[in-house]
Amino acid sequence: MGNSTTKIDGRVRFSAAFKHEVCQFYDNNTLKDTVAKYNLGQTSILSWRKSLGYRNKWFGYNLATAQVTPLALRKNYRIVKSENGDLKAEMMSLQGQIEDLKESICAFKDLVQRHRLQSLMQ
Repeated sequence: MGNSTTKIDGRVRFSAAFKHEVCQFYDNNTLKDTVAKYNLGQTSILSWRKSLGYRNKWFGYNLATAQVTPLALRKNYRIVKSENGDLKAEMMSLQGQIEDLKESICAFKDLVQRHRLQSLMQ
């Protein structure tokens, strides 16, 4: 694949296909070999890999997404913790209502039993 370039504002811009080709070559070769083959700077190659989502060869993952994940997890944890507190409060309210209903049922049963006894005595 050729290096599809255009000049914009006096700077050379490379096509996305060329950037992918360079990144894929670097997957199986050293940075030094990649720089020599494509006559590019190390910074360009490494920034393309990061922005295009290629894994970081030293750490085995993409640093761009790895930096986002912990923040997202912390935010999700805060949301879940908040929802957990709301659900606990709702559960306590429902348990109180259940206890009230149990007391009402007992009172109703006593009332029904007293009414039966009174009707038998008459």
